[in-house]
Amino acid sequence: MTLKAVLGLGLLVLAGIQLLGPARTNPAIAPAQTLASKVQIPDDVQKVLARSCADCHSHETHWPWYSYVAPVSWGVIGDVNNGRDHMNLSDWHYTPEEGAELIDGICKQVRRKRMPLTAYTWMHRDSPLSDAEIKVVCAWSKDAAEQLVPSH
Repeated sequence: MTLKAVLGLGLLVLAGIQLLGPARTNPAIAPAQTLASKVQIPDDVQKVLARSCADCHSHETHWPWYSYVAPVSWGVIGDVNNGRDHMNLSDWHYTPEEGAELIDGICKQVRRKRMPLTAYTWMHRDSPLSDAEIKVVCAWSKDAAEQLVPSH
């Protein structure tokens, strides 16, 4: 096989895989089902959640250009689907106890700098939380968990 044929076949395969793979979705949001309908979220915390969490943990994902290019798109879509499966700010269908545990987990993950994911921060330079933002989010998470389950 000639180099030209190999390159042609490679381009054909690359073009073909653009048609395959998972779908990018942003399901409709029922306002009564969001985290914000269950607990108070101060503006400063809401800004952090929107900037650093919502793309993967809500139905308000902003799909960047590279989420349309396979095979990278498969990883991005998989990360969003996994994030939504773990915790979804737009679909807060959890029991109060589950919700309190998830909200506690927000603090633990940002304090340990496990969230947002490193791969996400590479492409979203404004997504890492400052130390001051981590403190604000953790103080809020304690109050929010308490709102869901008093004496938590």
